[in-house]
Amino acid sequence: MSGRCGLNFQGGGALLGILLATALGALVTALALTSLTATNQSVNDAARHLEARQQALWTMGQLARDVAKHRHFGCGAQPWAAQDFAAGHWRLWLPGRWLPHRKLLRDDKQRLAGIELEPLAGGNSLSWLQSLLSSCAATWALTGASAQWLGGANAPLLQLTPALPLQTAEQADGLHAPSLQLWLPLERHYELRDHRLLARDRLGGLPLGAERLLLDNVEQLSIRVQLRSSCGEGAAWQWRAAEALDASAAQRLAAARLELAWRPDSRRARVERLSQDLPLMSASSCGDKT
Repeated sequence: MSGRCGLNFQGGGALLGILLATALGALVTALALTSLTATNQSVNDAARHLEARQQALWTMGQLARDVAKHRHFGCGAQPWAAQDFAAGHWRLWLPGRWLPHRKLLRDDKQRLAGIELEPLAGGNSLSWLQSLLSSCAATWALTGASAQWLGGANAPLLQLTPALPLQTAEQADGLHAPSLQLWLPLERHYELRDHRLLARDRLGGLPLGAERLLLDNVEQLSIRVQLRSSCGEGAAWQWRAAEALDASAAQRLAAARLELAWRPDSRRARVERLSQDLPLMSASSCGDKT
């Protein structure tokens, strides 16, 4: 009897050991899986954060490039306007498409009455609603009845009504004929809507492509400009919100500061901020280029 009981006891002990080992193995496996899941989650979170940050940096670079070109067409430039940078909605005017010309047509008073253009590849010259004449001396926006497109794409002609002044030996004001260029302006809208930064374009006054998402989870988009307080010697430098510009201040711009606040993770409240300063080239009323 004692031998049989000893065998039963040993068998029960072995079974208990197997059960304990199995339980410990399952626990170790569960802990390992939990650790692996947490590690994978951390890796995925880091990858999403890196991707989001790269997209934010790309967006800031795109904004900076466009702001630097805002209202510049060839060697001509227009002054910035406060309405270009309304809160949450920027409207930038960029050099979209240059239309080379063959000949400038003058009237009997030596004013610019029309422009013969090179043949156009792609696009209907009769449908554009906006164009712009740019020269090193002046720029002139053309809309509606002031610019009539004739001749079709093979022999396009832009007729100007009324005729525009050209610089001559007797007249200092007007467009500079040797540097004259005709542009279709690219009107680019940046709009912050429901924490999403969106962009859409118009070329020559017509829609160009679909609206696109640039960056999600955006909290704020702002721009400030640096300008001289006056044109006199010893004038101070000051910063001002771009939406607060007036006509006089727009002539004295020197630099811009872009700021973008965004959340890398929509599930968290942490906000990151990007800032970029860039010099500006603006036509200055002080008689130089800044």
